[in-house]
Amino acid sequence: MPLHLARTVPTMSSDHDQSPVAEASRLFAAGKPSEAETLLRECMQRNPACRSALRDFLVAEQRIPEALDLVGDSEEAVDRALAAHAAGDFGRAAQLCRQVLANDPEDAAALLYLARAVHNLGDQRTAVDSLKRAVALRPDYAEGWYALAHAQRAGGELEDAVGAYEKALALSPGMRQARLNLGITRFNMDDAHGALACFEDLLARRPDDIEALVHSGLTLQLAGDLAAARSRLETAVAADPDHPLGHRYLAAVCSEEGDDEAAVVHLESALALAPNDPDLHAELAGIHELSNRLDEMGRVLARGLQLAPQHPQLVIESARLERRRGNPQAALQQLQRIDPNGLPPRAAQQFFHEAALSLDRIGEADQAMQTIAVANRIKAGEPRATGIDRNAAFERIERIGRWAANAALSRDDPEGWAGEDVCFIIGFPRSGTTLLDTMLDAHEQAVSIEEKPTLEPIIDRVAERHGYPEGTDRLTAGELASLREAYRANLARFLPRDHGARIVIDKMPLRILDAAFIRRLLPRARFILALRHPCDLVVSNYMQLFDATETLIHTTTLEGTVRLYDAVMTAWRSIEPLVDGRLARLRYEDLVADPEAELRRMCEFLELPWDPSLVETRKRIENRGRIRTPSYQQVSEDVYQRAAGRWRRYRRHLEPFMPTLEKHAAALGYSIA
Repeated sequence: MPLHLARTVPTMSSDHDQSPVAEASRLFAAGKPSEAETLLRECMQRNPACRSALRDFLVAEQRIPEALDLVGDSEEAVDRALAAHAAGDFGRAAQLCRQVLANDPEDAAALLYLARAVHNLGDQRTAVDSLKRAVALRPDYAEGWYALAHAQRAGGELEDAVGAYEKALALSPGMRQARLNLGITRFNMDDAHGALACFEDLLARRPDDIEALVHSGLTLQLAGDLAAARSRLETAVAADPDHPLGHRYLAAVCSEEGDDEAAVVHLESALALAPNDPDLHAELAGIHELSNRLDEMGRVLARGLQLAPQHPQLVIESARLERRRGNPQAALQQLQRIDPNGLPPRAAQQFFHEAALSLDRIGEADQAMQTIAVANRIKAGEPRATGIDRNAAFERIERIGRWAANAALSRDDPEGWAGEDVCFIIGFPRSGTTLLDTMLDAHEQAVSIEEKPTLEPIIDRVAERHGYPEGTDRLTAGELASLREAYRANLARFLPRDHGARIVIDKMPLRILDAAFIRRLLPRARFILALRHPCDLVVSNYMQLFDATETLIHTTTLEGTVRLYDAVMTAWRSIEPLVDGRLARLRYEDLVADPEAELRRMCEFLELPWDPSLVETRKRIENRGRIRTPSYQQVSEDVYQRAAGRWRRYRRHLEPFMPTLEKHAAALGYSIA
């Protein structure tokens, strides 16, 4: 049967054109897609251009069954290309479109459907070039701009994709798929604000839009609003309990909130809906690992690897399990099963980080350093990391140090509560603060708050009103009283009800920089300063992949890690005299060498009776539950000394920085011999 090769979509007419297609175009531009669709349906029997425009609209909105019903048994080549594409015959779809283009090289619809076909055949460049030609021929072709954006996003051209999505939406503001995918693209660029605007627009149009609910929940998680994220995702899975992505993303939020039981429930719900999804098995294994349920992790991995033996994330999780079970050689053997080239950035980070940790465990220091450098380069290249002002942290630290050097804090003892039942654990990251925190938390008369934002909103208030830290000197008695109550209310948010503890441990290492302010705010609070050999701290921080923050982004290079340590400890020299009367010092090396002696000393400082539970590893870990810092793996083990002095294996790499590190080592009583 002969094919009809005539042009299927004419160029749209001017604003004064009264044709049905032109009127539909004006309705699309006014954000009225339903009215435009109705008009096209009414006119399509007598106007083939209406049918073609409707077909393209339905395909763009992922309403493929309706588009296929529309074209039916049509012999138009582009219609048959659509049918072939839907049947998975991408080669035939491309062939049909090329036949049209051989007859009419300016058929924009044929270029669009050719691009869809060759994209699925793996020819990304031809797809993008065809779509660029289509929109050049028809600048008002909203569906063409949308398809171009999709192809550009698939090729990693995210900025260009955003521009094309926005062009499609300028022509057709009601195009749901364009707005949804613009939001997803902005999310992938870590633009939480821009992504959320897209999803909220969709929800304003249709509050029961499940995809918008799910992706807005994921975006709220990215923005740090976990409560709102959880609420949005719970709404989505309540409306559609059979939505695997809804359960998957909700599990991620629950995990971040520390609600591991709920996270497991939702991942298992997702697996019940998609039992052959290896990604879900990998994520469930990861939740069990974070909760130190290694046996359960192993069972989940076994099921997942039966489905997909070479799945990269499952293999990485398997390597992590082997290392945590004390088998670093087996971990490295697992990692050799996959090629890190071509892995997504997050998976590549995990691959090289895991390899570096195992190499470190077997004493291959040079290889470990080379491997962690790759992981850190990937980390530093993340969109969130590249947007960080690399001078901001050092400017803040220097400002705090200057102020502290000249501050004369009032030693007034206020009436009422002033922090007498609070102890802040401070220090440079990786100095043993989590180990100490979990040990003290095992005391029946102590309760710990692990790295929660109890103090930071208070500092923000001071900064907004008076500037920080200089505004500390200008706080009135009334302001201080109000800030104390606000801090106490923040504590209550994170403490168990009726906890009955005599001491609250509020641990956040880098509050070492805020200790002088805390002393002014809570003059009866105590501080424990965790110390560790400067060289060990530098190695440990460099080999840890932290979330990208203004401060910790500097640990992605050895030079940056040393510079950060130098800045913090230099500032501390000015801060320390301001808190000295309420401060105890604890060396990590002493704690791991003789835990009971050091913990007895800390109990005496905190005016707590001795409790043997502090040195019983299993009891303190069972009582604590999930540990939510990068040290969760180490503190779940029996106390060990292998991390003390590890830096000597890396001395060659530290040599350029030894003058700086030696200065701090001498000040703290450490040797670098």
